[in-house]
Amino acid sequence: MQTVTFSGLHCDACVRLITKKLEKIAGMEKITPGEPQGIFTISGSRTFTADEIKATVKDLGYSLVSIK
Repeated sequence: MQTVTFSGLHCDACVRLITKKLEKIAGMEKITPGEPQGIFTISGSRTFTADEIKATVKDLGYSLVSIK
């Protein structure tokens, strides 16, 4: 399980957009958004990299703050 934090989220629509993008990453199994504060818990069949997460959401205008 990893915790991913994004900046730039303002509402539930932002959360849904990021969730849909993250679902498309190979190996992603579960995404739990933590409100519009931009904190998501993700898990899957492998560990996901910061570069991979950044690339997934870059066209949405959100920035990756951290991944742990």
